Amino acid sequence: MISRFHYLGYTPASGAQLRYLVMTAGGAPIAAISFAASAWAFEDRDNYIGWSTEQRKARLHLVVGNPRFLVTGWVHVPHLASHLLGTITRRLQYDQQARYSYK
Repeated sequence: MISRFHYLGYTPASGAQLRYLVMTAGGAPIAAISFAASAWAFEDRDNYIGWSTEQRKARLHLVVGNPRFLVTGWVHVPHLASHLLGTITRRLQYDQQARYSYK
């Protein structure tokens, strides 16, 4: 779905990652979203957060990126993207801990 319909196409993510495929009750795919490990060093982010080098090394595993988010063009549900992003980000920390055993 991502390679066919996302404007950036598909590129493999590196490091820790989680992918979600959202289906209708009838089993049709309507959205795909992925999260991946954050960039090791990103000066603007680190300055905004106020991290020192030591703090970044200790806490970077708590930050994720969202490289792809696709809601198919044939779905017309108001606020669907916001609803999906909110729902998935609320469970993301638990899924990430279960998969990668982060404490």
